[in-house]
Amino acid sequence: MIDLQLAPTPCDELLRRGPMRVLRYRASTPRLPVPVVLVPSIINRSYVFDLRPGQSLVEALLGAGLDVVLVDWGVPAQADARLGLGDYALGLLGRALDAALAASGATKAHVLGYCLGGTFALIHAARHPGRVASVVALTTPVDLADPGAMERLVDPRLVDLDALARAYPVVPGPALWAAFQALDPTGNARKARHLADEQDPERRARVLAQERWLADPVPMTARALQDIVGALYRDNALAAGRLSLGGAPVDLKAGAAPVLNLVASGDTVVPPASSRALARLWGGPVETVEVKAGHIGITVGSQAPRFMWKAATDWLVARQEEVARG
Repeated sequence: MIDLQLAPTPCDELLRRGPMRVLRYRASTPRLPVPVVLVPSIINRSYVFDLRPGQSLVEALLGAGLDVVLVDWGVPAQADARLGLGDYALGLLGRALDAALAASGATKAHVLGYCLGGTFALIHAARHPGRVASVVALTTPVDLADPGAMERLVDPRLVDLDALARAYPVVPGPALWAAFQALDPTGNARKARHLADEQDPERRARVLAQERWLADPVPMTARALQDIVGALYRDNALAAGRLSLGGAPVDLKAGAAPVLNLVASGDTVVPPASSRALARLWGGPVETVEVKAGHIGITVGSQAPRFMWKAATDWLVARQEEVARG
């Protein structure tokens, strides 16, 4: 029996706001001054950043002396059904940054966002450039003129968002997970067959932890789903400059913070071209690094420490010095 020890790194709660918690990981050595705020997607559990010992981006960042804070979006209840894209990307993420800055004493934070968490980070940094020292955008959807395989899931002929919202103000996690499974109907059987043939205990533990995380879906408010599917996917409003949140436009050209854009070349969830587009849409400097990996493997795969973790850690440590210089 393999003990997966999911989310093993000790942490303390800085803030609880609605379904969201903000967690600060404990450090055994003095922390560098500018915190790193990890922002997951809202459709998966946040412990993907700290999956298990040896399979944890959090471990790598802490090992470099960084002050690591996690946004755990939590599980929305019926009382949270009003939460939409702006509430997450501007309101709740703003509260999380407040908590991280108060705990560290810094005036700016680095933000590392995964998938839609990266989109939230970019939106926030564009609207509040003075609070964000840098952004690490990890497999982040930006230009969705061609959403790839996701086009089937967001097709208005197949999904009536208004009817869905009337039926489910908070859409159950298993329903969302089943929709993603439909993109690869034989995927689970194929992975199970490969796992049965795997003899190496460490590789088995890696795969089992990843599959446990995938099979632990999070509900999403129908309003957030309407905003994300309607505005970002169907209208491509962020890339086209048509997105408005909280009564004001979101202009990526207003973003001034340096960005490390980490792209997975084998990503079938966020097409690489969607992420690469950030280089021409963002107002500040963008460094794009493409990693030979898939959407999940880039973060928790066997090669993640050599490639994504190292790139992100080196970048964030280097930015510490830039912030100190002012």
